[in-house]
Amino acid sequence: MQNNISTAFSQIYEKHLHNGRIAIYTKINNFKAGELDLTASTFYCAPRTSKNIMRMFNSLGINCDIITRYDFKYILIPFNNTELKTTRLKWLNHGIVSPFGNSKVDKQLLLRLTDINLLETQYQSLNQPNEQLTLFGRVS
Repeated sequence: MQNNISTAFSQIYEKHLHNGRIAIYTKINNFKAGELDLTASTFYCAPRTSKNIMRMFNSLGINCDIITRYDFKYILIPFNNTELKTTRLKWLNHGIVSPFGNSKVDKQLLLRLTDINLLETQYQSLNQPNEQLTLFGRVS
């Protein structure tokens, strides 16, 4: 996975962890936004609660630099004793840029709560490698 973050203009910085993940922080307030697991192609977002909902749009936000500049497939968000699961492409395709980014708030891409969560079966089917029939495979 290629990291093409220009540190001069980026809103984020990263720290490489001993477990192979990358911790991603926003420069504003040194907030840990989450961890990126390159082998699982998953961004594990920092835990969120109802107080993190952007009420105007009924949505949650993720820093725009994280969504647009890293290449990963899945997003997992611990949220109010559950886990929201979705894909980066869904966030890019259905998200809107927050109109409230300034010097105290990082620029975020917002996705409505109703659009975030995938059904468990949808998530599992996305996360499973495609099975290939072998020469001796059985057709069901």
